[in-house]
Amino acid sequence: VMTWACLYVLPLIGQHIIDDQKTTWKLGGSSRKFLQEMLLRKYFNYTLNSREQVGIQDLVMAMVRDVHEVVHSGYVSAIGLACGFLYLIYLIIFTLWITKGNWVAPVMAVGMTFFIGVFLEIRQKKQLRLRGEEFEAQNEVTDHIISSVQTFPLIANYDRRPKEEANLAKKIGVYNPANVAVARYGVHSRYFITWLQFLAVGTFIVVGGRQVLANEMEFAEWSVTIAIFNQIGAT
Repeated sequence: VMTWACLYVLPLIGQHIIDDQKTTWKLGGSSRKFLQEMLLRKYFNYTLNSREQVGIQDLVMAMVRDVHEVVHSGYVSAIGLACGFLYLIYLIIFTLWITKGNWVAPVMAVGMTFFIGVFLEIRQKKQLRLRGEEFEAQNEVTDHIISSVQTFPLIANYDRRPKEEANLAKKIGVYNPANVAVARYGVHSRYFITWLQFLAVGTFIVVGGRQVLANEMEFAEWSVTIAIFNQIGAT
């Protein structure tokens, strides 16, 4: 009993150590540093007319927000996506192995993977559009704040504080719905995978359960297959 308990607990120690060390691998930090240095170097090499066309807020948001977005939603996510794809292939192969000629579970596993891939491809364009609208609205808010700080003496002298506050409120009023739209789309996207997972598991409970009752499938095989569907949905 003690041996089984140790085998259950010890892998968590290794996972904890690996997750802790991942924060020191400097993949994200090095990528951000490189892109930020290149952006600033590019700006320094612009002509005077070109620099005048680039707002301070645009440069700041590009270096602080956009670089982070490119690295963590682009480069780093691509690694996770590749790992997830390989893991899905492994799960499908494992399903083929445990079902021993029963094609119901493998077909459902391949179908889940196919629908997930199609959904990710379809959602990409709308997600990029919504994120673009959110970023544009956020840029407008940042631009107004920086402009207000830089021109505060004029704002104070000409008694434009209420006017500028009202303008900022309008821009925030545009940004907030854009932010909510992105958040809601993310929730619906995650729940699509969850619904697909639950529908697959529910279907197999019925179909596989009948096969178990008819002695066409072992109960262990049935329970492991359900666990595999849950893993595909979690991936």
